[in-house]
Amino acid sequence: MNSNKKLLSIAPVSLLAISIINIQSAQANNICSNKKDKLEDDVYSVNCEKSSIDTFEKLSDSSTQNNLIKTISTPEQEDIVLKHNFSQLSQNLKNNLSQENKKIEIKKLSLQDKSLETDNTIKQESIAQQLEVESSDKDPNFINPPKIVPDNKVNPFVTTIPINGNSINHLTKWKFHSGYNFGSDINNHSKFKGIVRINSQIKYSVTKDNVFTSEQTGNYLQLQTVRKNREITTTQKFPQTLQGFELQLTFTGNCIFPDTNSDDQCSYIPTFSTRDNINPDTFLPSRITVNKNVGEILTPESVEAIEQPGFQTGANGQNVAFDLYIPRAGVVAGNTQTDRGTVDREEEIDNTLVFSFSRVRQIVKANDKKAVIGRTVRSTNLIVDDDNFLLNSAIQLGSEIIPDIEPQLEGSTNKVKPIFNKNLFLSANNSRVPANSLTIYHGGIGKADNPKTSSTKAKQLPAAEFKSFWLGLSPITKYSYSTNSRYEASAPQRTLSRVGAEGSSNSSDRNLSFQSIINGETFSSADLLDFYIQIYQSYLETDVNLVNTSIWKEEINYYPHLSITGNITDYDEVFNYYGGTIFSEDPNAYLGLDYTKVNPGGWLYRIAAIGYTNPDRDYYSTLQGSILKNLNLNKTSKLLFSTGFNWALDRREDVSDILINSRASSVTLGAKANFKPVSLGIVGFLGDILPDSRENTLLLNLGVKLNKRFSVSGYLTPISESSSYSKFGAKASLKLTDKNNSPRLNFNWFNNKYEFGKDQTGQDLKTDENIFQIQFSMGSIKGN
Repeated sequence: MNSNKKLLSIAPVSLLAISIINIQSAQANNICSNKKDKLEDDVYSVNCEKSSIDTFEKLSDSSTQNNLIKTISTPEQEDIVLKHNFSQLSQNLKNNLSQENKKIEIKKLSLQDKSLETDNTIKQESIAQQLEVESSDKDPNFINPPKIVPDNKVNPFVTTIPINGNSINHLTKWKFHSGYNFGSDINNHSKFKGIVRINSQIKYSVTKDNVFTSEQTGNYLQLQTVRKNREITTTQKFPQTLQGFELQLTFTGNCIFPDTNSDDQCSYIPTFSTRDNINPDTFLPSRITVNKNVGEILTPESVEAIEQPGFQTGANGQNVAFDLYIPRAGVVAGNTQTDRGTVDREEEIDNTLVFSFSRVRQIVKANDKKAVIGRTVRSTNLIVDDDNFLLNSAIQLGSEIIPDIEPQLEGSTNKVKPIFNKNLFLSANNSRVPANSLTIYHGGIGKADNPKTSSTKAKQLPAAEFKSFWLGLSPITKYSYSTNSRYEASAPQRTLSRVGAEGSSNSSDRNLSFQSIINGETFSSADLLDFYIQIYQSYLETDVNLVNTSIWKEEINYYPHLSITGNITDYDEVFNYYGGTIFSEDPNAYLGLDYTKVNPGGWLYRIAAIGYTNPDRDYYSTLQGSILKNLNLNKTSKLLFSTGFNWALDRREDVSDILINSRASSVTLGAKANFKPVSLGIVGFLGDILPDSRENTLLLNLGVKLNKRFSVSGYLTPISESSSYSKFGAKASLKLTDKNNSPRLNFNWFNNKYEFGKDQTGQDLKTDENIFQIQFSMGSIKGN
């Protein structure tokens, strides 16, 4: 049976930035596939279901757009300069150098950053206050030797660093996020991610040649789950009726063979049987048993038994019958119970644990003209049940010889500037880290000129540049696909008719005769003085289900991955360039570019491309683009329009030597209206524009923020030409307190539909499933 299968990998819980999210999700395991045979649903759902859930989560967050453009400052944002007191500290220390052991008060400097609203708001805190001035006699190289700064005197914006999927700053004590998934067709499984700070500190110093230095260090323990295996079993059952028969006979008579007694009875046909060798899956003989050839002498008990009414094979274990039993000689659709086909889909997910010990070190230096940043992140990762344990351990051990990044900056006779370029920190955090990967070593260095004055406007901020070297472990998925067909009986076998006859040379009916030809030799009842013949034939029927089972398997292992990347971050644009190699069994090198631009009037543009030398189903070449337009109606209302495309150029379509047509490309149009506290959205996938593009689909969503702590949203797919997609779902989100770091509880529900074409009667063959997620996250920072 042919069928087209696809599970839509996006849903409209929120359509805030749907085209860009669609584009960004196209690189790893988030691409749907489409098939043109009965294998499609398994392959399709494997590649799409997780993408569907992940995208729901991304789109359901009202801060999605802010997170997307948080690395860019729009022209309307005026006072974006971070007035950190790096240089202010230097100046005050210098002015008070003659006053040994005197405490100085450093004026608290505001961080007026209109660009960072909602999640990106920076509290108005100074980096340091009330530092004691150390006597220069203690160290002639410093105006102020290195000194630990109280945590509450440092702004977390400048200490934010990503580590293995967690974002930490110097205030982070611990974070924890957990999820529990269950549903009608999926095994119950949990996932979590947590990080705990062991220690951390920040030191500031000012050298004699007017170089201000901040050094942040910290050690962290992490524990998380990662996907290890995934298996999807799809079972289709089609009711059928098997038509079969059995042919049973014996032919015995007085022995005429050499060295035999004519008073004995011999068999004149071979002993032949299939009855005990029927394959229960095919209802066909798996082998034929031939016990004896012509000439076997019957025991008196067997002679007596054969002459009893009804078919007899012999006595006391002796078998001289030809017993041909074929329960499946023909097949008819439907049976006495039903003619409707059914389908069942079961998914099994296994996760494994990853323990990580991470160390961070970030050094920032500034003089009167520019600033530099050096960042080093090291992690030792232990993956439970790691098939590449020796290789990965050797790589991690060897990475210890890679030195920390320590930026250099020349001193000056001029005092340090009292302002600092925010783009320097944004550029460091814009450094590309491969998705879903574990960091072993990430070292980078960046630079930026200082703003000229403290009143510098956003568009006057100098651009920052950051280059980095990343070494880590990335997941490589080995896919396999297998199918099998079998029959299972749904009712006992029926005998439609049975005919037969038996008799001997002494029978009154002398028309009974039999002839066998064995190896060219003819044996006839007419040539025997004393014979006995049994001949019976039956016609049979069995109600069965034809069971077609397909099994899609994913086995995920981690391999070393090396990447070199750089970016230029300006007030209204970010340009990323990168390249690397995944050292799997089939090494895969790549080069990529990514450019994002924000223009006046609320326009955002993005174009990206990546090319692989050995593309597979997860890492393959793509060309992506998107445009967003944000239109503010008033303080509480706005509209967002978006369009985007993702063109998958060379995604592999073969799995286990089976061709699977991948629907990885897409073209989207979307719009969203926010009228606080209500948001409405619509997005459409436009099929047949790009090769192997996703089918035409329309999605709608509605979200309501009931109060500051509780919100609900839902989505609906009224139109979809895809054979598998998410029909509808809902999400409820609750903050347990009013604090920024409040624990949060989410409950998600997804209803997914899978279609497998039509059964033998022309009826739709489909199934639905309900997936539920319970998510909980919380954390703690210093001071709480």
